[in-house]
Amino acid sequence: MLLAALLGHPTAGNAQASDPYAVLDAAAERFGGIRTLCADFRQVLDVRLLGERREGTGRLCQRRPDLFSMRFDDPSGDLVVVDGENVWMYTPSRDPDQVLRTSISAATRRLNIHEEFLESPRTRYEAESEGVEDVGGVPSERILLHPREPTGYREAVVWIGPDRLLRQVEIREENGSIRTVTLLASETDLEVPEGTFSFTPPPGVRVVAR
Repeated sequence: MLLAALLGHPTAGNAQASDPYAVLDAAAERFGGIRTLCADFRQVLDVRLLGERREGTGRLCQRRPDLFSMRFDDPSGDLVVVDGENVWMYTPSRDPDQVLRTSISAATRRLNIHEEFLESPRTRYEAESEGVEDVGGVPSERILLHPREPTGYREAVVWIGPDRLLRQVEIREENGSIRTVTLLASETDLEVPEGTFSFTPPPGVRVVAR
């Protein structure tokens, strides 16, 4: 539940609808040529069953093919790290005494929103254009996605900017929860600081393997 973000309410239809698959293809091509990407993010998880909203900010980085990091500055210390072999999830804001560790699998791709929504989008989703909407002051194509196969969520909305990069993602879970990630100031093919994609559990913290 670390991934989440600001909920957006669209002003869809304020521009002529584009071919959603053409927009997705262009974004997928751009993403396919990127080795590393980092961005600041804002996030919220709206848990409908509990009537809770969990908000946070931080820094997201990835390096192809299988390294990913999402580190929070608020709440401080919360993180998700994919080190090429394992997925580490640590949320000291909620459970400071436990770290979750899982092996990399297809299910963990959902942690990396770029891979989840920009790899083979034509074959994996039915797409519908919902016009253009500003995200952080940038006019972005808003596209509704319906998974063609079970994914664990009902549908998703992606916003793609004129630079063909993801600006925002909203995921509508099967249990009614909504999580969105808003990306700010994305940088590509940069030198990522050492240690970004590694994690060592703090002393005394129990590691639970799944």
